[in-house]
Amino acid sequence: AGAVSQIRQYFVDGFYPKGSKRSGPSIKPSGSLLKAVIMNGARSLKGVAGSSVTTVQPYDSIQGMGRVSLFHSLPLQEANDLHLQVFDRIAIQDADSHSYDIDIIQPVATEHCPLSATLVWSDEPGETLLNDIDLRVSLRGQISFPNGLNGPDRHNNVERVQLDDIKDGDKVKVKVRAHNLQADYVKYALVITYCKGRKKTPTVEPFSATPTRINTTPDPSPRPTLPPVPSTKPTTIQQWRRKERRRKRKAERKGNRQTLNL
Repeated sequence: AGAVSQIRQYFVDGFYPKGSKRSGPSIKPSGSLLKAVIMNGARSLKGVAGSSVTTVQPYDSIQGMGRVSLFHSLPLQEANDLHLQVFDRIAIQDADSHSYDIDIIQPVATEHCPLSATLVWSDEPGETLLNDIDLRVSLRGQISFPNGLNGPDRHNNVERVQLDDIKDGDKVKVKVRAHNLQADYVKYALVITYCKGRKKTPTVEPFSATPTRINTTPDPSPRPTLPPVPSTKPTTIQQWRRKERRRKRKAERKGNRQTLNL
């Protein structure tokens, strides 16, 4: 529930499609879109720990689509390189088909970040699907079916196809077809993601064939620095002492003359 709440806030706050707040319009996503986003980015597990580790397979009854990973579900600037396209509240009638062409640019496709397409729609409660829609993905003439099957899924209203061998310049065709609808029309949500690499240009210092000129002229010999000559001019204290000695001598001579007169 917490993850779904964060996905909804992502669209309401305008993070889509650039991955930063208010970089896009505020969108109120449908329940089908929220479900499609969270299942589109789910990661497959290799095992489930209990009293022992149980080996699991993608889309089995233990893990289903896998564990929730918002990092692989929504693009965020400076956090991941995810490219996201969403189509919400798209109405389709019985036997109609919708096609979406995806041009792959600088992909980084691995098992950890494949091209992922997920289709979700709401259906009435029942033991079987009352409104059945099919998802197919074509790449280089090869058709991939959802949920790890070799054909259409006739039991689930969530269908996902993942491809980890896409290349730069590939054209992927995602096809949605209404196979059997009891209603007049059904609204669906479609989410498509793949990792888009960052094009980095290395910074290299240019090589120069011009040799660096070396200065061969010797520097002139520095002139010797002589120590400062002490000043012979008397300081203020010395002048005061001389005056004080003269004054005492005058006083002594004056005192001697007075003694002789007596």
